[in-house]
Amino acid sequence: MVLREITVFLTSHNQSVEVNSADCFVEGCDCIAVKERRLVIIIHYLSDNYKVKIINTPKIFRVINLWEDVWKYSNEVVKSRLLSAIGKSVRLPARVTKVRRIDKPTADEFLNKHHLQGSPKAKFKFGLFLPKNYYRLVENKSLIDENHEEILVAVATFSAPRTYYREESKSRSIELIHFTNHSAFTIIGGLNKLLKFLEKEQRPDDIMTYVDADWSDGKGFKKLGFKRIEKTKPIAFSVHKKTYERFRRLPENERIDNFINVCNSGSWKMIREVV
Repeated sequence: MVLREITVFLTSHNQSVEVNSADCFVEGCDCIAVKERRLVIIIHYLSDNYKVKIINTPKIFRVINLWEDVWKYSNEVVKSRLLSAIGKSVRLPARVTKVRRIDKPTADEFLNKHHLQGSPKAKFKFGLFLPKNYYRLVENKSLIDENHEEILVAVATFSAPRTYYREESKSRSIELIHFTNHSAFTIIGGLNKLLKFLEKEQRPDDIMTYVDADWSDGKGFKKLGFKRIEKTKPIAFSVHKKTYERFRRLPENERIDNFINVCNSGSWKMIREVV
């Protein structure tokens, strides 16, 4: 069911796909290869007997580990990320956007709608806005409300500064907690623009973040000056069998047999030094 849904979604956007090809095999999973994009999507199914898989895919390919429950629970957000991965979202340069602080309700609403992990607490919240005079760059006019003077197209949230000792020197560090584009857009250079805005305003010594290893190896962050420090251990979750909602801890008064245990691929800890 999930395999068919994802395959139909990709082919509906003119992508040629290969399912479970000889050079892409993961036991107990289905693999979808979009070779022209050098992309492999590994579908992990919910199972009471699930074990960590050995990934065997071409090294030059980007690998996305997509869980059955994530596809079902956050379907629209996953689709938008897949569209971005195959270059089919609306792409806009960051230079046509404006950056400024946003309040908590605005950040919460945007992240809960466009980010897989919702909106955790954050000290600093910044948004990228597309002004009305650049609406002409968006061919699909259904994405635009002409009654508004701007569209919020990306959000980044950050922690309060913390002091760490890195290589025996004191460092004032800020964590990038979440960054995401609007589901319909990919803002080229958007994250870098938001990082530079924070650096100018707060003047940290470095910015640290965790990159979800289910979706990325951190290559995009490396291009922004981040260095991979370590890979964290996988995190275990309990997934409700009917709602597909994930929990770090079982909710009170819930039957254990209503849940299936899964774990993600961990995260890449990455740091960008501010010069």
